[in-house]
Order: sequence, then C-alpha cells, then structure tokens
Amino acid sequence: MDLFDTHFHLPESGSLDDFPARLLPEHSYRMLALGASLSGSIRACEYASGQDNVWFACGVHPHDAENFDGDLEPFKNMLANPKNCAVGEIGLDFFYDFAPRRKQIKCFEQFLQLAAEYHKPVSVHCRDQADSIAAYEDCYAMLKNFMCKHDSKAVLHCYAGNGDFLEKFLELGCYIGVTGMVTFPKSDNIRQHLKNIPRDRLLFETDSPYLAPVPFRGKENHPALVATVVQYAANFLDLDPETLAAETTANALKFLDLEARA
Repeated sequence: MDLFDTHFHLPESGSLDDFPARLLPEHSYRMLALGASLSGSIRACEYASGQDNVWFACGVHPHDAENFDGDLEPFKNMLANPKNCAVGEIGLDFFYDFAPRRKQIKCFEQFLQLAAEYHKPVSVHCRDQADSIAAYEDCYAMLKNFMCKHDSKAVLHCYAGNGDFLEKFLELGCYIGVTGMVTFPKSDNIRQHLKNIPRDRLLFETDSPYLAPVPFRGKENHPALVATVVQYAANFLDLDPETLAAETTANALKFLDLEARA
C-alpha cells in the first residue's frame, strides 16, 4: 500500500538509526513528524532533514503551554526549512488541564497566527472532559477565524469529540485524522465518525509512540503500523485497502501542499 502517516512523534531521546528499518518492506511510506515542544520540534526537523520520505511540523502542545515563553523566533526559523510543511501539534486540552486554560488559548492563538503568516496548515489537538464541550467550542471558534480569515487548512488530529462538532469542523473545511483508536473495542464513536467523514477529508495517523492499534495495543507504536489502521478501516468500510490507502495519501499530499513533490 502507498501510505502516509500524517501524525507521529519521535522518541524524545536515543538513537534513531534503526527507526526506518522498522517500516514494512511490502508498503511505501511517507510521514509527518510532529513537534510538541521546542526541543521536540527541533528533533523532528533534524530527523526529517535526513530522510527523503519524512517531513515535519513544529509547535507547542497544550500540555506544554505553561512552559512556553512566547519566543516564536526558533519556530520561524524551522518554518523556513524546506522539509517543514505544517504547524503542530497545537490546540487545547481541557481534559488533563496540565496548563491553565488561558495559557493554552494564548499559545494556540500565537501559533495559529504564525501559521497564517507562513501560509502553513495546522495539526490540532482538542480534548475535553466527558461532560463538557468547552474545548471544542473554543477550538471551533478559533479555527473558524483562522480558516475563514486566512483561507487556511486544519486537521483535527485523533478526533474523538461528538458528532455535532464533527459536522461543524467538516463544514469549516477541516480534515479529520483517524488513529489506531478506531480499532479499540470501546471506540464505537470513532467508528461512527469514520463512516461520516467524507473520503476526501480523511487522513490516517499513528500518533506513535502512543495508541498502537489492536493487536499491538499496549506496545510501543511506530509509523509502520499505519498499515494496520488503514487495513482495519478498509475492512470496516468494505473498501479495498490499496484504494483507501491511495486516496488518503492523496489527501495528505493535498493538505500538506506536497503534491508538486510527490
């Protein structure tokens, strides 16, 4: 299959020499390494710069928003790198609230403005408490302003919100990222979302090293396992895996403005 993992994270430390060797030889892989902090973004940039089939995004995850000092210059330097094609992972997390919400919102806004300035799409994290939609309301309002004002693009990474907000984000023009969570026994909501996402707006992700799909759940995830996610989704949707892989890879190339470099 011709695969594109549109969201993975590198290990925070250690050698990456054997990282490409874990890709399955029967498939073709392209992938996007996401930063969640300044150091993680630099590591993603350095790794992507040495790999023909890897690009990177840079940003500050909402978990790290309290530690962000507001200095965007290092990120601006990375956005000028030819291997950069997005801003992320950015967004709001009102589930864990590791950073005060006002700081999360300020950090998210800063990176949305940066993405607009550099004409980059964004990869967005949005999560809330089970009995609340505050994060989704704020995220939707901020993305609506960003996308409509700047004619920009966004993907809701690992979307697990409700169906009403899925429809609202799709109406904005957002892409939706589906991870190995779709294979989990209790993820009926995500499987329902999979049915409702237009095929031209669907992206597949691993979010590795997290969220390994069944039957690898509980083990360290890797971009190689995007193949398992695509195969599961194709079976669930009664589609040919090769066709679904090709379609969603084309979506990724379009979303990331990589069509000319495909």
